Formats: sequence, structure tokens, C-alpha cells
Amino acid sequence: MALVTGAAQGIGRAIALALAERGAQVIATDLTPPHETVNKIGANGTGSAKAEGDGVYVISPQGVKIGKILLPEICANLCFGGTRRNRLFMAASQSMYSLYVDVKGANIA
Repeated sequence: MALVTGAAQGIGRAIALALAERGAQVIATDLTPPHETVNKIGANGTGSAKAEGDGVYVISPQGVKIGKILLPEICANLCFGGTRRNRLFMAASQSMYSLYVDVKGANIA
């Protein structure tokens, strides 16, 4: 799994697409919603999530929105943590939010 910030355009978009092409599940985030990037990733069969103004969307490998985590402010960054890597941290403009989920983030040794 890869988290790419600034994925709406430029180098961030290129990195997100390159990682997805290599089989990574990509979480694409940006202050401007990265719709085009997420749509291209979904078309390639890799699941993803994206941060938008009011929360975080979870996207299936088929490119279908399967869930949304609502937040009261803009989410700028996402990452997994915790001893089991199943806690999703969401950094927003003035706050940090976290949520335990039924999946694990990548284990980077």
C-alpha cells in the first residue's frame, strides 16, 4: 500500500499512477480532490482511497466508491499505524483523527 500526497496533479499524480501500475494499492490525497488520478487508478484495477473536503472516500479495485469517512474539516494526509497497523490516522487542517479499521496497512520492514 502506498500513500501519495499531492496526487491531484504533477509529480504526485505521476508517482501515484506509477505505483498503481506496479500493483500497489494507492491512497491518493491532495487539498484539491484527486478525482482524475483516482479514476485512472480504479480503471487499472487497484483499490484506493482519497481525501476530499469533508472526508475520506474508500475506492474498490473496480473504481467503485465503497465507503466514506466523514470529517468536519479538510483531510490532507492519511496513514496506517498502531501495533497491528489497523488504525487509520487522518491529518486535517487543525486536528488529527483516527479510526480502527478491518484492514491492515503495509508492513515495511
